[in-house]
Amino acid sequence: MHLMRQLCFSGRLPVSPWIGSGLAHKTCALHRSRRCLRSMTKCALRQNDDQDTGVSSVFNANRFQDAFVDSTYSWASSSAKPVIPIEFVRKSEWDSWYAEQDSAVQTWIKSIRGNGWSQNAVASIPSFHPDTLGEVEKVVVPISTKTSPIWAVAAVVGSVPTGRVYKVVRLSGVSSTDIEIGWAMGNYSYNQYKTKSAANNGDADQNAEESANVDMPKLVQSSSPAEKLLVDSSVSATYMVRDIINTPAEHFGPANLEAACSALASKFGASCTAIVGDQLLRHGYPQVHTVGRAAAADRAPRLIEIFVE
Repeated sequence: MHLMRQLCFSGRLPVSPWIGSGLAHKTCALHRSRRCLRSMTKCALRQNDDQDTGVSSVFNANRFQDAFVDSTYSWASSSAKPVIPIEFVRKSEWDSWYAEQDSAVQTWIKSIRGNGWSQNAVASIPSFHPDTLGEVEKVVVPISTKTSPIWAVAAVVGSVPTGRVYKVVRLSGVSSTDIEIGWAMGNYSYNQYKTKSAANNGDADQNAEESANVDMPKLVQSSSPAEKLLVDSSVSATYMVRDIINTPAEHFGPANLEAACSALASKFGASCTAIVGDQLLRHGYPQVHTVGRAAAADRAPRLIEIFVE
């Protein structure tokens, strides 16, 4: 067996249970032997418990997909507004880009920024056509080589009208993978404790969620299948970790992390084991036990391991 990741968890959960690329908890020692593994407890998986924050952090991590539409999206639908193009412009390209714009756009840009390049300052350029006067016609994003393209794109999401579909038409060297990862990051929100909008029927929560998905600014995906796989795996992992971090310690204890690890292992065909409570002493992890032994029985300290065959 190959040790994929080893997690150590005490009953005293810090405010941020899992931070970035590392753990907020102590790092466990490597497993002692295969013989030891045979006496470990298989991780508890509560896939049917919708209230378990650990399980939901894994299975809700793909919700970012609502922020995208595929390339077959109907551009000319009678009920849909036109897709809004997004252009990323480097500083070295700004003058030539500005010269290509019609006089109305040039005048508008000059009025707000003196036709100068302003780093990462998202500009929604309005339409000057009588039938669509004032509506957003396109979005221009001045992007710096010193700024991560992912976070430059993420900043766009909060700066454009919601409920519309967008398509990147000028990349300026930014990969479609970075664009889609950034778009998904910009759409991240943690709504677990937000009050749902009232509805006249019993589907208030579902209606509120569907309404949020409709209002979300969406992006036409242009990545290849291989690139899309990279986007999906990168963003799902980030959403999962962010949800774990954002869940208060009161609602995300050691058992929830074990359930999350078990769900993750099950999802990818791996195995998961846990050493819980006094079993830690018998397996040679006295420090893990000491840190969490004062916790309530349902928040007993544990060492969790995920293995790939």
